[in-house]
Parts: sequence; C-alpha cells; structure tokens
Amino acid sequence: MDGLQASRDNAEGSSKGERAVPDFEALLASCRSAVERCVYYRLPSRADADDVLQETYLAAYQKIHTLDDPAAFKPWILRIARNKCSDYFRSLVKALEIPLDKAAESALSYTIRGLEEIPAVQETLGRLTSKDQQILYLYYFRDLPQAEIAKRLSLPLGTVKSRLHTAKRNFRNHYPYPPHRHCKAKMKK
Repeated sequence: MDGLQASRDNAEGSSKGERAVPDFEALLASCRSAVERCVYYRLPSRADADDVLQETYLAAYQKIHTLDDPAAFKPWILRIARNKCSDYFRSLVKALEIPLDKAAESALSYTIRGLEEIPAVQETLGRLTSKDQQILYLYYFRDLPQAEIAKRLSLPLGTVKSRLHTAKRNFRNHYPYPPHRHCKAKMKK
C-alpha cells in the first residue's frame, strides 16, 4: 500500500515537466473482470491463472507511467495479460524436458531406437515456433480437445485445427527419425 500511496502522491504533486500517473486502482477496477476472463480462459489451471494475473497486475503497475491515454488502459492491460499467458506457455515448453524424458522413456524404453529418440524429440520441440509448441503441448501433454484449446486461446476452432496440423507437419519435418525416411526422400529425387 505504501508504494501505491507514493505513486498517488507523485502523480498529484508532479511538476509541470512530468506527466501525471493515472490512478491504477481505479483503472483496474473498471476492467478487472475482463482481464481475469482473458487469463482464466487461456490457462489450464486456476492456480497458474492466478499466478499469471499477479504477474500481469505487477507489470501493469510498474509500467503505468508509459500509458499515454488512460482511456486505452483496458486494451493495454489485456495485451499485457496475453503476453504473460504466452510467457507462461513458453516457460512450460522449456520445462517439458523433464516430463518429456519420463513420457518418452515410458513409451519408447522397450527398444534401443526408442531410447535414442528421446533427445531427438526434445531437440525437435525446441526448434519449433512458440505457437507450434503451445498447440502441441495443449493437445498432447494436457490432452485437451481442440474445442477446449480454441476456447482457452480465444481462437476459432478452424484456426486451432489448422495450427495443430501445421505444428504436426513442422514437427515431422524437423524430426530426424526414422532415419530411413530421409534416405527414401533423397532416392526419389
């Protein structure tokens, strides 16, 4: 509260050369439910959404002085919320190495080739764009149906289907196994 009060005091007592800082609490109160809906629909769990909301509010509070027009607060903070959601999914992709190890080991550990594929799967996922990683994560690791993914990402179902198809194709194109797949392609040319 001391930080909020200090910000208010600075805004009220600013000199002529400085811009007044808008009242963060009042602006946030006007659109808090929209920000919460945006984050809750995009993230898989309430706890994760609450964390991202806190990060969103903190980032917005720290950057409120960059907001030129208080009337633009709602789209400005919604953009911050969407960016924080994207950051969340990027961090999940980085953290996929451990669950991917376990998943790959349990699914592929019965063959020598299967054990060789674990690092290749991780490396291939790392080469994909964040959009591809996000859609593959939600579909394969969270087992979400396409309709639920569309709802959480605020995208049309057709867009989710298209992105999933593209992400699968991109994964296949970057994935080095089976090794003979590349040999056949070269032989046909």
